[in-house]
Amino acid sequence: MAELKKILQRRINRKRIHFEFE
Repeated sequence: MAELKKILQRRINRKRIHFEFE
């Protein structure tokens, strides 16, 4: 289930970046 974890991490990272830029 490593792939699922990676997907979740990417989603979190995207949200973090989005919040940081906004």
